[in-house]
Amino acid sequence: MAPAAAGNSIHTFQAKAPLYMSGAFAFGAYLRYPHAHRGLSSFIIHNGDMKYISRLGWGIVIYALMYLTWNGFAIYGFTYGIVPRLCELLVLVIVSTVAGRSLRLNSWKDILPYSFLWALTALGLDYVITVPLSGVQIYANWNLWIGYALVMLLPLAAPQTRIYRDDIGHIS
Repeated sequence: MAPAAAGNSIHTFQAKAPLYMSGAFAFGAYLRYPHAHRGLSSFIIHNGDMKYISRLGWGIVIYALMYLTWNGFAIYGFTYGIVPRLCELLVLVIVSTVAGRSLRLNSWKDILPYSFLWALTALGLDYVITVPLSGVQIYANWNLWIGYALVMLLPLAAPQTRIYRDDIGHIS
């Protein structure tokens, strides 16, 4: 390409950024290739890229809050009986519902892949964090498998917890 004429700005140079410069990498691409971007439209991160963060991130958050809740109960000796289980269930219901609602999807069918991956994330984190301390016999405990099932199933009810308003503002 011929050099720009005197007095013209650098923006007359038409270069294309590599194909991997989309989505979450757009800002880094702007820093490396400022001449290839035109305005703020290159900073928009597409929903497709953000959904991967939601898939993994909420699984980690759910696991971390449940892990902290149980360890907090264990520190204070609040581990025997039905009351600690109900408190843990309450925490799981709240966190799972918030996670499901944060996806802003209207059908349980759309939420299912996310919640399935959240349950797999919890299973993987248990393998990495808990198995070295307690051994693989933790997987023989049926409470653990019920927890994985609840992590997968509770977010599916999130669309029913939303209040829908029509164009006029009436609640339906």
